[in-house]
Amino acid sequence: MNQSDNRLYFFDNLRFVIIVFVVFLHSVYAYVKIGNVWPVVDSGGTGDVLNFILLRLNAFLDGFIMPTLFFIAGYFVSGSIKRYGAVKFLRKKLTRLGIPLVLLSIFFIPVIIYISLFSKSLLDNTTYLTAWLQYIKTAFDFSVKSELYNNTVFLQNFSPLHLWFLSLLLIFYILYVLIYSLKMDLPDRDHRIYNKKYFLPVVLIFILINTAAMFFSLQFFELGQWLIIAPFIMFQPDRVIFYFTLFLLGIYAFKAGWFRDRMYPGRLYIWILVLFVTMIGNIAFGNAIYQKLNSPQLLRLGFAFFRSLYCMTSVLLYSRFAYRFLNSNNVFHRNLAENSYYIYLLHFVFVVLFQLLFRYVTCIPQLVELGLVTSMTVITCFVISKYIIRKNPGVSVVLLFLLFVVMVMFL
Repeated sequence: MNQSDNRLYFFDNLRFVIIVFVVFLHSVYAYVKIGNVWPVVDSGGTGDVLNFILLRLNAFLDGFIMPTLFFIAGYFVSGSIKRYGAVKFLRKKLTRLGIPLVLLSIFFIPVIIYISLFSKSLLDNTTYLTAWLQYIKTAFDFSVKSELYNNTVFLQNFSPLHLWFLSLLLIFYILYVLIYSLKMDLPDRDHRIYNKKYFLPVVLIFILINTAAMFFSLQFFELGQWLIIAPFIMFQPDRVIFYFTLFLLGIYAFKAGWFRDRMYPGRLYIWILVLFVTMIGNIAFGNAIYQKLNSPQLLRLGFAFFRSLYCMTSVLLYSRFAYRFLNSNNVFHRNLAENSYYIYLLHFVFVVLFQLLFRYVTCIPQLVELGLVTSMTVITCFVISKYIIRKNPGVSVVLLFLLFVVMVMFL
């Protein structure tokens, strides 16, 4: 990296890598045996060995991909507020996150719902307009809905689906602006709290908070359960505190000068060893309580602890790897990083669309299908982002509305 350039390019590149993992994670769900919960199910030909491998791979990825995105967001929030001021900062975030959240939830997410209804043979000659109107009508139902495993709440109610990340991040930004405005922010970087000797206590505090929060949530909610608070707020109770603490850890990392002036303490081999141990513990305890109602409290506590430690360790370690190997601003990396946000926004529709198309192709092994769905989704969304959305955002909004019109006219 050019030392005169203050931008940390590795965070941009890491964000792209994480979003590709998100696409892969969502691509996998059609090919694993998790019931009928995914919009398109194509797991009939998945053998037990492949199913086992894919589920463990998903558990590995699921432990760090979204926490990493919240950590990166937290890292930049303090500097952005100081640069723009609290009001302008919120206005920019509401524009960048809020507008896509609303427009895509109304005009794009219903495409996913319709594909799901079609793939599950639940349409019963229902037109797209009828399905869309039924979907929009539920947006005015402000009761709390719950989605767990084989439930069909997502098909029956208005929700942001994968755009939950945008609404939750907006909430975190608003909370931090309030903290900042009340002058309750973390102290500036010369404070002793950022001293090397305080690193371990600070990390342990974060881990203990996460462990307690997850253990408490598991007393009332099952692992992986979703709550939908109409119309745009959706989250998993067992993870929401994780995300907020990682967001706060990102703020702490920025103020401590991590990655810019110094690296967080600890030898690399120790971090790798801790990651390996906690990953095994996370998967083992997760398997012990997943889809098991009233599992023993000791197992829930063990899972909460290992999940917290694995989450924290993986976010810090993979950020360190990215700092070492992805701190580049060449044309290739810059193109990918600049379009990663829109790839995230668009990917879900194309994932389920390609999954549906490949379900009718029986001559391709499912592992190959998985690779094709992932790569075709990333490439398609990249092209749309680079050549349509980023070149002319207004045109992309018009095209979104035209998509709706076409769906209404022909389906």
